[in-house]
Amino acid sequence: MAQEIDRTGQRALIRAFDADESQLVGKSIDEIRSFLINHITRLLDQNPAHLMSILYRIDVREPDVKAAIATAPTGELPAQLATLIIDRQLEKLKYRK
Repeated sequence: MAQEIDRTGQRALIRAFDADESQLVGKSIDEIRSFLINHITRLLDQNPAHLMSILYRIDVREPDVKAAIATAPTGELPAQLATLIIDRQLEKLKYRK
């Protein structure tokens, strides 16, 4: 059974990425991942400092972010950061239950 990000996690991502609810609420992990990859790609190109601020706000571990930045193959960083964000939201869900 695939895990899903709960509404609390979805709303945290909505606030962090200044998204519309329809973009994330009720969406599957794959749909959320796609949304995140698109937004991360844009932020990496246009405002990487803002992306780092978002990652800090949603509590993605800094060592994990630094490792992804240091080791991601060309073009794979947005996907790796999206995975870190999703993993962190799922981890928070586990602690809320």
